[in-house]
Amino acid sequence: MTGLGARRPVEDWATDYDIFDPAYCADPGPIWSDLRQRCPIAHTERWGGSWLPTRYDDVAALARMVPALSNQLPIVVPPVPFTDPETGEVLRTRPHIPPISSDPPFHGPARRLILPAFAPPAVGRHEPYTRELAHRLIDGFAGKGGCDGAVDYAQQIPPRVIAHLLGVDEGRAGEFVGWVRGILEFGATNPELRVALEQRLELDGVEALDAELRRIDPAAAERAQRNPRRMIRALEIHAVTGRPPSVARESDPPPWSTTIIGLDVPLAELDQRIGARVAQMIDAGWVDEVARIRREFPAADLQRLGHGYPELAAHLDGRLSLSEARDSTTRQVRQYARRQLTWFRADRRVQWLPADLDMIIERLRVGIMTAEAS
Repeated sequence: MTGLGARRPVEDWATDYDIFDPAYCADPGPIWSDLRQRCPIAHTERWGGSWLPTRYDDVAALARMVPALSNQLPIVVPPVPFTDPETGEVLRTRPHIPPISSDPPFHGPARRLILPAFAPPAVGRHEPYTRELAHRLIDGFAGKGGCDGAVDYAQQIPPRVIAHLLGVDEGRAGEFVGWVRGILEFGATNPELRVALEQRLELDGVEALDAELRRIDPAAAERAQRNPRRMIRALEIHAVTGRPPSVARESDPPPWSTTIIGLDVPLAELDQRIGARVAQMIDAGWVDEVARIRREFPAADLQRLGHGYPELAAHLDGRLSLSEARDSTTRQVRQYARRQLTWFRADRRVQWLPADLDMIIERLRVGIMTAEAS
């Protein structure tokens, strides 16, 4: 099995670069400087083959070479296919992360959807938190006489700021970093390891992987809850780092506690709300919106825009009546809502309460008083 340490060394960075080479990871600056002088656009056959432009003008020109160059595969290393955890069926051979992975004409609408969140006033609201976080991280290693600038500082900021943007507990930043490294580093740079673990899952079953993970790291096994994808990710982390996954994912907890509340709405009421919402969207001009998208962006993949867009396009083409398109959309959203409920009910931190504001406030009041008393 090929591990991270088993790769052959780079002999010529112009024709055989390796983005995971230790020297490149430590300081790529001298390598780029050399390439700019003798080979501004380098090439390698490693990791499926790629090109490395080292000058700004070349990068800017390449970014405009659409559709000759596509954004649909935004990472250098060929990704491990996404599979159904139950059936093993390959669902997607590459990640779908719009707008980064989008080409025109879909890129424009996808980008406009997120622009409001990154407008200067919106970003400004998060500046106090980001500044406080930066100072807190520096305070954490200031007395030690040194630090790893990437691991102890730079790597800690994005997941916590993202958690702040989403309203998620920043104490889970270590878990987020573990996910990213599992996808973009451990699994990508060592596909043989992932394939071997997939084969073990198929041959020996969930019980064998669960037993091994419990031997290595009982806390990680408890967190995985016998989910095949989570167990494979945890075993990858251990195989590559030699550390228990729960230790590799550690991060300092925030100086506060959190309460996660799930609103327990009866399914019949939830279904009624979904149906009413779909009907309201249609009445508000959803059909006209789909017609405009098709007119202005004829090559757009409506499947990527969400539930309802393909159905309303079928209505515009005469293949579905408006009521059929509405009923199909409502059914899909209801199914999606049930999958979301299944996902969140597996999270043991969630306290499920009836959707009653007065009851929730009272529960929180009692919980706060109990915490203060203890």
